[in-house]
Amino acid sequence: MAKPKISVIVPTYNAEDYLAECVESIKAQTFDDWELILIDDGSTDRSAALCLEYADAMPHKIRTARVERLGLSGARNTGIRMASGDYITFVDADDKLFPHTLERLSAIMDAEQGCGIAISQYTQTEHAPFNKTAHIGIYTPEEAILRTLYQEKTFLSSAWAKLYRRDIFDNNLFSDGRYYEDLEFFPRAYLRAGKIVISDEVLYYYRPNPASFINTWSERRTDALWAVESVMAMPVAQGGAIKKAALSRAFSAYFNIFLLATKVNRKALADSCWKFIVSNRSAILADRRVRLKNKLGAIISYLGRDLTEKIANKC
Repeated sequence: MAKPKISVIVPTYNAEDYLAECVESIKAQTFDDWELILIDDGSTDRSAALCLEYADAMPHKIRTARVERLGLSGARNTGIRMASGDYITFVDADDKLFPHTLERLSAIMDAEQGCGIAISQYTQTEHAPFNKTAHIGIYTPEEAILRTLYQEKTFLSSAWAKLYRRDIFDNNLFSDGRYYEDLEFFPRAYLRAGKIVISDEVLYYYRPNPASFINTWSERRTDALWAVESVMAMPVAQGGAIKKAALSRAFSAYFNIFLLATKVNRKALADSCWKFIVSNRSAILADRRVRLKNKLGAIISYLGRDLTEKIANKC
C-alpha cells in the first residue's frame, strides 16, 4: 500500500447497522489519497466480519485490526499506531462524511502554513447545508482552547470533524480506558498544533442515537469529571483566562452529573457535585464570557438543592 496523505480511523463496536453507510461515505470522497483503518473493538455482532470484507475487497486502501474491548480511546490509539498518512482524521462507525470532507480539510491544511489541526462543523441531519463560501478562522492554540472550554459555537472538543497533522500524536495519545477522552485530549493536541484553523462549513454527519453512551446513565459518565479535572490541572490552565474557561467547562460537567446522579440515587456523587457547584457559582457569575446556560445554573443554585434539581430537569 502506497503511503497515503490521509489516514481515516474508524473505531467500531457493534455497529453493523451503520458501518456500511460510514465506509461507503469514505469511499465516495472527492479526495482519493486516503487509507481507511477499521478497528473492531471486540464486537459481538457482524461488525468484525464486515471490517474483514471491506479490507479483503480493497486491500490497497483498507486495513483492519481487532482488539478486545479497549474502548473508544484504545481503539483510536490502535488506529493511530497503524496509520501511515501525513494527516489523521477520526470517524465514528455510526456517523459519516459528506463527499467533500477530506478535500476541503486537506485544502485548509495545505493553504495555511503551520496549521496543525483543521476543524469543520457537523450536523444531525442527513444532508449538509450548501456553503457557497465557508468562513475560515485562524487561532493560536491558547485562543482555540479558551473558546472551546467556554463552549462557543463552532469550537468542538470532539475528536471527529477534525484533520490532524500526524506528529500531533507522537507520544501524545488518548487516555486508554477512559470516556470523555476527547475533552481531556483536545488541549494537549491543540498545544502541539501551531495554528488551529476552523471552518464553519458542515462536513460531518453525527447520527443522533437515543441509546448512545451520552444519552444513558452508566458509571462511565463520571469520567466527565475526570476529564475536566485533568484539564484544570494542565499547566496551560494554571493562570489567567484559560483557568477561568476551564472552570466554566468543569461547572457544566459537575452540574450535568449532579442532575444525573440525583436521578439514579447516587447520593454521595450528587453531594460531591453539589459542593463543587456551590463553591464555584460566584466565580461563574463573575465571568462575563461564561455561556448563558452555565450562568442560569449558577443563579438557580441559590434557590437551594431541591429547587435546582426540579427547575433544571424541566428546562
